[in-house]
Order: sequence, then C-alpha cells, then structure tokens
Amino acid sequence: MMEPAKRITINDIAALAGVSKATVSEVINNDPKRRVNPKTFERVRKIIEEHHYEPLPQARALSTSRTRQLGYLVSSSATLGLANSYYSLILAGIEAACAEFEYRCSVSRFDLTSVARFVMPSRLRQRNVDSLIIAGMLGSTGSTLRSLGIPITVIGHCEDPDVFQLDSDFIRSGGEIFRYLQHNGHRKVLIPCSNPRRRTEWLAAREEAGGVLEIVFTPRFAGQDEFARGEKIGEMALFHPECAGCTALVANDQVCAGFMQTLLRHGRHIPRDYSVVAGSDTELTRWAQIPVTALQSRNFERGYLAARMMIRLVEKRCTVEDVASEYRKEFTPDLLLIRASSGTAPDRPVNS
Repeated sequence: MMEPAKRITINDIAALAGVSKATVSEVINNDPKRRVNPKTFERVRKIIEEHHYEPLPQARALSTSRTRQLGYLVSSSATLGLANSYYSLILAGIEAACAEFEYRCSVSRFDLTSVARFVMPSRLRQRNVDSLIIAGMLGSTGSTLRSLGIPITVIGHCEDPDVFQLDSDFIRSGGEIFRYLQHNGHRKVLIPCSNPRRRTEWLAAREEAGGVLEIVFTPRFAGQDEFARGEKIGEMALFHPECAGCTALVANDQVCAGFMQTLLRHGRHIPRDYSVVAGSDTELTRWAQIPVTALQSRNFERGYLAARMMIRLVEKRCTVEDVASEYRKEFTPDLLLIRASSGTAPDRPVNS
C-alpha cells in the first residue's frame, strides 16, 4: 500500500525559500504591515503556489486571530433542513461571498429556540469560526452565542437587540398581502402563527392595510412537520367552527402545500373556494401544481450580504455602524408576486 503523501508544512516552505517561518506567515496572510521586501515576497508566494500549500484554518487563526471560516446555523426544527430552498438559497449566497473572499463555510443544525435545549456546537466552543450567520428565528440562545465574542447576524427574527438582524419590513410586507386580499373581497383570513411577537406584527400589518380583515390564528401543532401542519390546518379550515367564514390562508410554502392538498382531496378548488398566499417565494411556491402567490424572496442576496459584511467586519474593513447601516437598507417591504393560487373571495365560504 502506498504511503499517503506527506502534507507540506510552513517549515518546509521556509526551508525551500531560504527565509524564516515568520516571513512565510507574512506572505500567507498578505500582511499589510509586512517587512519582507517585494522580491522575497514574490519568491515565497510562487513556492507556496507550486507546492499547493494551504495552511490549516486553526494554524492561520494563531497568526491572524482569524480562521477564515464562517459558521451557518439552521434550526433543527426546520422541515427538510437544507433541502428547504429557503435555507439553501441563503447558504448559496453565503458560499458565493465566501468564495469571493477565500473563506470557508461550516454548516450545522441545532435547536436555537431555547437556552435549556441549546447545545453549543463543538466548532463554536473551539472558536473555529470567525462569525456566525443564523437563518430563521433566534430565541433566548442569543446571549449564549454572544458569549463567544464573535459577530452574529440573524437573517430573520431575533429577540436579542445586541445581535445583527437582517430582514425585510415584515409589517409593510404583510400589509401588501392584506391589501391584495381585501381588494379581492376577502374579509377573514387564516394564519398559522404561535409566536407572540409575530402575531403582534401580523395585527400591525392588518392595521397598516386599513384594519378590514379579521385574522384567525391557528396553533403550531407541535411534533409535526410543516407539510403535516398544513394538512391539519386544511381540516380546520373545512370543518372547525372557529374557521367559519375564512376564505384565504397566509402561511409558509410547506404549510401552503399541505393545506392545498387537503382541500383538493376534499373536492375543493384553489383559488375558487380558497385563496392561498405564501410569506416567502421558494422553488416550492413557483413549481407547485398550482403556483402559489408569494412575497418575493431575496434570500440569496441576503445570504451574500450577511457573509460579505461579517467578513468585512472581522477583517476590520468596516465598522459595526457600517454593518447596521447596510442592513437597514434591506429593511423594505417585499413585492407580492400574484400567481394562480389566489383570486376573488367565494360568494359562500367552504366552512360557513
């Protein structure tokens, strides 16, 4: 059996170039304060390239206080995980920025909703990432993560004011949905939501749109994935007295899918009997058998912006204020994309 090729080390590069290890380190890290002269710098750089030398992230961190790695955390409760296009588009944006800046991205799934259930990922405990980007909702784990002393961006909802938050204007986006439904004659809408803050924001969005619509909030149905929740909500829409008079659903893409299947299975028609609107546009909303009306998603762009700003902050190319300023520019309402799943309200609701 052939012996595996020995990994070339920084000491080997120094010996080949006839310079000190410190000089090689300056070349590797492109130190702006370097003392090595340009000819030596170029000679060492060529030797590094010829031997395909790449320092381990941990070794680079010792000399630069950086690992050149970003951490991307996705909630373990997210249905389909990274197969969910909401999260995968964010990851694609992060990876695009990482490639541009020659960084790596480390991906993990953990329970982010509660300190009691949160287990610190080993990569974070060992400080093997320079910054964190979190997709989805960050609950009370924010203070635990902040103890790492690295910058954190949440793309979505965050309860911690000391963590960077990158999101669209949820209230004005919701107002766009409600104005559209009101214009089409809808007066009572079903929204799956158990988070108190999010419920408050939906109510504010209703008021922003004129306060015409009545909202029925459904429970989360713990222990089931989003598709199964959509099925249960579909049963509620058809038969539960609380949902009598509802003619539209506003939910995430997976709940919408389960909901529509349930109504179709019971012989109902989308959108003649029920209009369906998704809170974020994804591959599932675009390519469903009945394409779903949805708020335009900028998930790739937000992933890219978050990674780019975190890298710039770590490398001291920008300030905390610069990051906050760039994120504020993104705080705008999303455009509503009208598709086949929504239309005018029926003369007689299916549950009346």
